[in-house]
Amino acid sequence: MYKLMMVDDEDTVRKRVINNIDFSEFGMELVCEAENGSEAYEMFLAHEPDVVITDIKMPFMDGLELSEKILNDYPYTKIIILTGFDEFEFAKKSIEIHIMKYILKPVSMKELVKILRDTKEKIDEEIDERRSLERLKEHYDQSFPLMRQKFLEGLIQGEYTDETINKWLLYYHVPIEGNMFNVSVVQIDGFYADKIVKRSSEIELRKIALLDMVNEISRRYEIGAYFLYNDYVVIINSMETKDEQEFLQRTISTMDKLRQGIGRFLDFTVTIGIGYVIKDKTQMKSSYKSAMNAQDYKLALGQNQVIYINDMEPNNMMSLDFSDLEESTIKRLLKTGSKEKYTTYINKLFEKMVVNIQKSDDMRIYILELVTTHMKTAKETGCAINTNDEGTDLNEILEHIENINFVKSTILINGYKIIEGVSSTRVDSSKSLAAEAMKYVKLNYTNWELNVESISAYLHYSPNYFSSVFKKETGIAFMKYLLDIRLEKAKELLQTTNMKNFEIAVEIGFSSANYFSFCFKKELGISPSQFKKTNK
Repeated sequence: MYKLMMVDDEDTVRKRVINNIDFSEFGMELVCEAENGSEAYEMFLAHEPDVVITDIKMPFMDGLELSEKILNDYPYTKIIILTGFDEFEFAKKSIEIHIMKYILKPVSMKELVKILRDTKEKIDEEIDERRSLERLKEHYDQSFPLMRQKFLEGLIQGEYTDETINKWLLYYHVPIEGNMFNVSVVQIDGFYADKIVKRSSEIELRKIALLDMVNEISRRYEIGAYFLYNDYVVIINSMETKDEQEFLQRTISTMDKLRQGIGRFLDFTVTIGIGYVIKDKTQMKSSYKSAMNAQDYKLALGQNQVIYINDMEPNNMMSLDFSDLEESTIKRLLKTGSKEKYTTYINKLFEKMVVNIQKSDDMRIYILELVTTHMKTAKETGCAINTNDEGTDLNEILEHIENINFVKSTILINGYKIIEGVSSTRVDSSKSLAAEAMKYVKLNYTNWELNVESISAYLHYSPNYFSSVFKKETGIAFMKYLLDIRLEKAKELLQTTNMKNFEIAVEIGFSSANYFSFCFKKELGISPSQFKKTNK
């Protein structure tokens, strides 16, 4: 069922439409009704209706202003305007902001029924188009190569966990299998110098020719996954073997065949850097970085070479890197995760450290980055984590870094403090927001322009977030709270002064005496004049 909202400051018009039309006939359900634009906008944010029927002329916010606000943030909403103004400028304006239809008052039920039927058909068509399997498949087929490329780029940049890597390898049909892996980088010799003197089309053709040759070698020797990245070709080699030397020999031999083929058949040469062997696909970034480091040695060895990084840096095996993914995951878990998930992840990182425990320098840097991430998150969230209690200060870690159990325990203790602090701060922030809003209303309820948007801007929150938090904390919508404050003051003025209704209306923030009387009677069941007579 599509959700519908009815907005009109004339109760008789709203009731006539609501009582004379069976909205379910058009697959619609009336979810709310409002008397003015300000109230309607707040209700819209709460219910997010698919269709809005609104009057053009209303107090506080007219129908066009309401429509503009809605369509600015919810562009797929269908809006039907009711108006008594048959003017060209209005019709022009309604077209500019993409209002679906407008109807002249007095409203013809027959015409409105037709428009509602057309509206339903329009929404149905849009949904069918978006959900069309044929259209989706066509879009998917067109996007698949790009999505596969983005995955491979993310893989060598360390953006995926082991679980997600395996899932996406299968999804994108990437031939990376086995228990040993490494990355090779193929660069065209003199590429960047040639970019200055040669035509762009010629440079691009060279990259395509290189990729075509890699494709041919791949068919012959099953070199693994490969893709064009930053003007060079990245190759991810893989193999199922217990012998690392066997894997290395096969990789070096295959890369040299590629180098020979390019030199023989194309008008340029290449240098190929081969990175360290890894046994964990999440370490692909380290192998890629080392392959790029191998490329640097062509300045000493010359071009048209296959250079294995371990031949040049034999004492610098795979480093223990603290990846961007690990940093972002820790931050996310500290800010939004449970203690259980956070503990599991920290344990996993320390398991990785234990495997590399002989690399003391790498481990010190890794732990320092881990500690820094916790400190940065604590600062970002405003959580004080260091105390005078022995064994809980993150700064002490560097003094006892050789004690891995102490390091882990201290990090976990402070991580728990951040999680608890963030949770507490979020609750306090919501309560503070509601309290600040209520305080502001009590000081500014006389301002007839006060509404959800103006107070949200004052408090520096989005209207959606503010409305949600305010209602959650107070149990009442903001505009209803504002109305209650104004009417309480109205009752006080009616009882203690001789002010006229229009004077009271202005005094408490209403733009018109009629609208003040309307709201007063609706909420209290009697008019302001009757209330004054019985309570004076």
